Amino acid sequence: MAVHPKLVYVKNTVTPSGHIFPLSRQAAQHSGVLRTLIEDFAGINRSQKEDSIPIEIDVSEQCQSDVLDWAEKTENKPVVERDAEDKEVKFTDVDSHFFHVAIQTSEMLHDLLVLTNYLDMVPLYGMACQVVIDMIMGKPAEHIRLTFGLESGCFLEHEGANCKETAWVYYEQQTQMVPDNQQVSMASADV
Repeated sequence: MAVHPKLVYVKNTVTPSGHIFPLSRQAAQHSGVLRTLIEDFAGINRSQKEDSIPIEIDVSEQCQSDVLDWAEKTENKPVVERDAEDKEVKFTDVDSHFFHVAIQTSEMLHDLLVLTNYLDMVPLYGMACQVVIDMIMGKPAEHIRLTFGLESGCFLEHEGANCKETAWVYYEQQTQMVPDNQQVSMASADV
């Protein structure tokens, strides 16, 4: 029977420095990808730095470090499977602190989403998605563009034409909010 060391090493082969991150086996269980790779390499001693588990994803080393640090700090939490019934995202103090420190820019948020999706870290990916939802919920498109540094992708005349073509959507949303006895006819609505 093979002895399973307490640590595994993870190396992102895309980053130029080739930094190797130590990670406890328990913390690695948060990642579906790492969990599978550890099982697949069960007969190989992956506790040596030169035998690190390779991953290939183009994100910053700071993001990798933050995500693996989160996994270490929450290693005793149960791993949430994809088919969990409870769809509500719950943040602990550690999680809230993580997002406050780890996400300073939209690029950092993008790296976090890409890495947690790649590593199949369901709880952390779900929380990151909830952060994005909270950032855009109820905000106008222009505010969202400014928040995430996005360009419209449309010229103003195209944007105006698109608004005219989709005016019925806004009309339906407004009429759903108006009580039945105060419905406005389509002829009198400014479209």
